[in-house]
Amino acid sequence: MMSGIDQKPTGEDARTEGKQSHARVSRTIRFSDPEWERVEIAAKRRGDTAAEFIRNAALATTESESGSYPPEITAQIERIYRGVYLLASIKRDEMLREGRREELDRTMKAARESQDSIMKNASE
Repeated sequence: MMSGIDQKPTGEDARTEGKQSHARVSRTIRFSDPEWERVEIAAKRRGDTAAEFIRNAALATTESESGSYPPEITAQIERIYRGVYLLASIKRDEMLREGRREELDRTMKAARESQDSIMKNASE
């Protein structure tokens, strides 16, 4: 079904049309000139073409809405988590060496309460 969008196989997809179950087809979308310029700049920063950038961004959005993230996003989240964990562990050890156990306990309690609130709000 065409649904009002220009759909034509192009490039490799045109040559292999019918041989693949997921051939890409051309789609037409509209951007203002300033919007398109922003897309091109962002794509260039990533080393992508504008089409690749838009496709990847759109697919990443649909994946994140379904609860799964693209591998590069998952890897970045893991790196951030490890860095935060390392810094928190170093700070905890420093506070314990300095005899600041009560302050550490208050900070940890506040962090847990904040995390619980965030998780509760996310599940609603």
